[in-house]
Amino acid sequence: MFRRSVTAWVAGAAWLLLAASSASASHLPTIFSGDRCVDSCERLVPVYTVRPHTVSCQEELGGELTLKWSRWSATKAVGSGTSMELFMGHEFRYHVRVMAFVPVGGHFTRLRLEFSGNRPSETLRPLRNNGVPFIWGSEP
Repeated sequence: MFRRSVTAWVAGAAWLLLAASSASASHLPTIFSGDRCVDSCERLVPVYTVRPHTVSCQEELGGELTLKWSRWSATKAVGSGTSMELFMGHEFRYHVRVMAFVPVGGHFTRLRLEFSGNRPSETLRPLRNNGVPFIWGSEP
């Protein structure tokens, strides 16, 4: 009898812990990670995610980022990974550290990229077309 009640208590506590962690993750800011086609690709819809594996940037500012996130909070997200760019038929890969910050309306609005080597750091924002984000970049 005692063993059964302890097992039930442990199972209940585990369920509550899982529910609490899911609820807290849903309140974290998301980041624009790319877009997807809808209506037979008549239009693109932005995709916002917590801890995305990939993020699309303008080619000259990082290209496709493949990331692992080490920290994600209500104010800042930190991670690292690789940047893959294509230039004149050649592929270039860089190690990159990233920080997402300035949450507005539930989404991070800035993405800081720090590259390995002598390449300068960049701070990006989601560029928009008709008010809809379509890629991370820097405005002129």
